[in-house]
Amino acid sequence: MASPLALPDPSTVTLARAPLQLVVCQVRHDRNLAVADGSRVLAIRDQLNVYPRMEEMAQQEVGVVIGPAGPSSFGGGEQQRGWRLLSEDGAWTAALLPDFFALECTGYTSWTEFRERMRSLAGAVLAHLQPAIELRLGLRYVDRIGVPAVEQPQDWSGYINEHLLGPVLDEQLGPAVSSLQQLLQLQGPEGVQVLLRHGTQLDQASGAWPYVLDTDCFRGDGRRLEADSLLHGADALHKLALQVFQAAVTPQLHQLLAGQEDS
Repeated sequence: MASPLALPDPSTVTLARAPLQLVVCQVRHDRNLAVADGSRVLAIRDQLNVYPRMEEMAQQEVGVVIGPAGPSSFGGGEQQRGWRLLSEDGAWTAALLPDFFALECTGYTSWTEFRERMRSLAGAVLAHLQPAIELRLGLRYVDRIGVPAVEQPQDWSGYINEHLLGPVLDEQLGPAVSSLQQLLQLQGPEGVQVLLRHGTQLDQASGAWPYVLDTDCFRGDGRRLEADSLLHGADALHKLALQVFQAAVTPQLHQLLAGQEDS
């Protein structure tokens, strides 16, 4: 059995050139058909008072199995119908479906702001839809690193952890790499799991090779769905995601993203 990750406390330096594109926090819970009641969804929107736009949404159920060969998904499930609440600028989305609720952000500024919005969403969902059981709590960060603008995969040497780059640095295989896409499944503390998808491929528009770090941290032990427990868990997942990100990049790249070094 794998040993849990033991990473140093993360740096909290704000990155002036933050590569973060997407943050999603999802709470999967026991099936709750109350979300079909439009009046309850309207009550949630009114309580939050920051999502003036409202759209009906449908999503195909997809199951995920994590086994010896890693995670695999399967479809063919029934279609779930729910609602999407959007901020005026579209940067924030709250999703409400029978099996989960989620907060998504494409204009992330700080964990403090994201956490407060998640606290408000969880409180409104618990008040008006009343799901009982937290089945899975997940926090996902997608970083697309374009600084520096490298011209070939090998140029990420010195910026990305060399153990992640693997074949890119091989003298024989490296020059032939046309795309690198890898998945790591890591054991986190206290039963938390981490899926780290990472790699690089040519951006045809710019001619550069941006590096993507897609970090998904989650717990799935099944527990009573309570706001305090949820937020405490989200704090722990946030810290772990930050630790994994900082383990994946070198100090040189971290300084560059922080604006402490010229590109």
